[in-house]
Amino acid sequence: PSETEAIAEALGKISAEKKTKILVTLRRHPRLDLKRYKQYLAAFKKYNIPYKDTQRLYPTKKEGATTKICMASDIVVNTYSTVGTTATFAGIPAVHVTDQKRFGIPANTFTEVPPAEVGAAVKLSDVTELTKTIEDLMTPESQLRTSLIANMKKYYSADGKNAERVANVVKSLLG
Repeated sequence: PSETEAIAEALGKISAEKKTKILVTLRRHPRLDLKRYKQYLAAFKKYNIPYKDTQRLYPTKKEGATTKICMASDIVVNTYSTVGTTATFAGIPAVHVTDQKRFGIPANTFTEVPPAEVGAAVKLSDVTELTKTIEDLMTPESQLRTSLIANMKKYYSADGKNAERVANVVKSLLG
């Protein structure tokens, strides 16, 4: 299945109670043909996942529509997109699905997710783990959610002291 269908399938397995709190927003990437995009929408319908097709916002170049939607989200799930990093900077839990085997992504494709390396985001190399990950992130007191939030604050702080922290890191690296 496509990465989108695999994500829809995983979301379809979320508990009924939590599933009522899900709304997926989608938009077609400029390089994705319309036929394939319609298949993506059909996947969410197939697994009874509520979704909003936000594509109509983009031909008119609504300023910052993707960022506005991201900032209003509780969780951002993405595949190879900068939207996940935007979410992390905003303090919103992000899940980066990088399942190369299932998605047919070539082995030499860059799949690093820097926020995940410091525990400020989740990198899933197996999309079948998405169901549990989303359920954990939807639980305010879960270890995963509290850890992500703490690490986002620690590593992606907007407290005005970033330049000082960078200088200290450089000094420690240079000795």
